Amino acid sequence: MEELEALVTWFEDLAKSGELAGIASGEIDSGIAAGSDTVSDSPIVFGSKLQHRMIDLGKARSTGDKFRAFKGFSFGELTPVAPSVNEPRTGLSMGQHCELMAKVMRHHAPGAG
Repeated sequence: MEELEALVTWFEDLAKSGELAGIASGEIDSGIAAGSDTVSDSPIVFGSKLQHRMIDLGKARSTGDKFRAFKGFSFGELTPVAPSVNEPRTGLSMGQHCELMAKVMRHHAPGAG
């Protein structure tokens, strides 16, 4: 659902900018909207096993619970996961986000049912 929230926010910003109103009224034939994304500060991501251990460690109350969170630990769990072109929260690539955005735009276009 997070990807739809981002798209709706983008759509609202575009509508507020007047571009959609200009297209709908016939003042302009088309408009261009742009954005940017950066991975210059991409996070170091570890596998799900280590992520779950860290969650368990955060929930642990006693020292024993904290040690149990690392039962069966392997140093291989410290291996970072290679960066991906997919956005980590949605699992979608930039192209897939654009496709979804186009569907939302068509659905919200003037005269769309």
